[in-house]
Amino acid sequence: MSVPAHKREELIKGLSVRPAVICLLLNSEDFGALARYFEVPEYFYSKGHPEKPGDWPELGNRDLLPLWEFSEEIYAHDLLSNELVLFNIECPSEYEILGSIDQAIFKMIELHTWEFGGEDQEVNEAINFAEKVKLPNISGLTNLFSKYMECTEDMIREYRQSL
Repeated sequence: MSVPAHKREELIKGLSVRPAVICLLLNSEDFGALARYFEVPEYFYSKGHPEKPGDWPELGNRDLLPLWEFSEEIYAHDLLSNELVLFNIECPSEYEILGSIDQAIFKMIELHTWEFGGEDQEVNEAINFAEKVKLPNISGLTNLFSKYMECTEDMIREYRQSL
């Protein structure tokens, strides 16, 4: 089961997250270069259309509020368990549970800097974005980026868990 598209905005506004995150999820402000990672989850509702838009039975008994999608991955809030669910549209039964919305946002920062980036520009864009969404532990992120070139997966995981 999922939240109907016409109720998505209303329910996002009711989430217990920072106002800056609400603005990000509703695309109501410019968040710079990283805004492109937070696409409106249109594909989410195309599955099961027109009879049951947003029907993802592979995810079990969940009441999903889609937050964003990027590169065939959908990030959704399960209103029943209050968990954040990440799944690929090609393999929805192999979903991942994230600890917080901030961990999900950080996954996009990781993509921008380590996967698609590699330059000072991407690091600066990521820090500006993190400040704009008021990501907790900005000093930890800045410290992580100060060791950008020698950063290990363990260092990234440790920071992610701090969120």
